[in-house]
Amino acid sequence: MLAIALFFSLVATLAVPSLNAVPQSGAKSSAATQQTQTPAAPNGNSALEQKLPSPPRKQDVKKGKEAYKQGLKLEQNGDWQAAYDAYCDAVEWDPSSREYLVRQAVAKGQVLQTKVDLAEREAVAGHFANALHALRDAMQLDPSNPTILGQYADFLVARQQSPKALARLQQFVDANPNNVQGHLMLGALQFQAKNKGAAQAEFERANQIDPKDVQPYLRLGQLYQVQKQTDAAIAQYQKALEIQPKLASLCAMIGNLYLEKDDLKTARQYFQKSLDIDPNFTVAIANMAWVYAQEGKDLDVALGMAQKAKSQAPELPSITDTLAWVMYKKGNYSGAIPLLQECVQKSPNSAEYHYHLGVVLVAAGQKDKGKSQLQAALQLNQLKDADAQLARQALQAN
Repeated sequence: MLAIALFFSLVATLAVPSLNAVPQSGAKSSAATQQTQTPAAPNGNSALEQKLPSPPRKQDVKKGKEAYKQGLKLEQNGDWQAAYDAYCDAVEWDPSSREYLVRQAVAKGQVLQTKVDLAEREAVAGHFANALHALRDAMQLDPSNPTILGQYADFLVARQQSPKALARLQQFVDANPNNVQGHLMLGALQFQAKNKGAAQAEFERANQIDPKDVQPYLRLGQLYQVQKQTDAAIAQYQKALEIQPKLASLCAMIGNLYLEKDDLKTARQYFQKSLDIDPNFTVAIANMAWVYAQEGKDLDVALGMAQKAKSQAPELPSITDTLAWVMYKKGNYSGAIPLLQECVQKSPNSAEYHYHLGVVLVAAGQKDKGKSQLQAALQLNQLKDADAQLARQALQAN
């Protein structure tokens, strides 16, 4: 069986701000104003703190238009930082102009992206202080942007500074208690730190804020899944599926959980839903083949599906294992054995692969080799109770 995992990053992809959600005037006054902002403290706890902005300017439509034209020229020359400063000036001179606000938002997005890209390049080059500085610059430019904050937190975690990342995310959530993404990021970091109770609280709070957001359900499902609370995980994933019913991967995930409950009938239904959405989804193809093999029926269909999955993901041991197990069920022991040997070689700590290889070797008459594999499977102490019992029975047989 191929297990599918949902990985939840702390950060979403940075995007240019929507033109339908442009910032109000005063979000950034000018380059001079930016220079008056309090620099980040070494411990990273003051990057969002800023001095009071300069008093608002007296409106002047003519000066606003001049600044706007200057911004357009700078934008055409690719100088987004200077263009952004000019647009900010235009907005201050004439805050009633939506056109100025739109260009200001676009330029701000470009500047943010430039700073984030710089941080990534510096990090790859090993210049971590420079990368941190670029991210702090981005946060100073847009302190309410959870995406930038998430990237900053990811950077700290990668530098083994998780407590600092947690503190910063907590600071953001305290300042923005109704920000769903903030709660999700804080919960994800708590989850990573194995603070599961705190993680659950953050995910549940995000869910309360926006019950139609699919992410809190997915994250709660993952949390319950790790805690072996299969029914609770299924319930959360099903709620997510109600919101986004066309997620093939989510259907397959639920199917996998029903396989863990040995409910082949319901598992098959979810794998079929997944294939109805995406007929080429490898996970669902492989696991549907697995269900057929476990049921011992439609083995020709199962073989075709397993071969298709293998052609799509030839390097995955779980796919190879499924194909081998279908071959075993069809009595093709000589075809199954080398595939299972490949699985064991790639994943020597998988009790399931050792168990499957042992079963097939015994069936092929290679009892000593088979019992050695069964013993290895039992020693890893990972087998389901039913499989472990069958392995012990095979070891005791003559």
